[in-house]
Amino acid sequence: MGRLIFWLLFAFAAWLLVKKLRQGGAMPGSPRVPPGSVGGEKPVENMVACAHCGLLLPESDSIRRGSEHFCCEEHRREH
Repeated sequence: MGRLIFWLLFAFAAWLLVKKLRQGGAMPGSPRVPPGSVGGEKPVENMVACAHCGLLLPESDSIRRGSEHFCCEEHRREH
């Protein structure tokens, strides 16, 4: 009877472990990885405001003229 309880508890613990891993949750004691530092995720990027309309956009998507950033070519020409 003791062996049966042991194997039932073992199977339940294994099931919980598999369930946790499938959900993508970190196991207790594992290091936490900050977002943006894994695989194909983009790193955090600075946001800039368009000098013409004030729209916030990622710096890599902006159009630069000197130290100013613009959201589109039209705003760069008008400013």
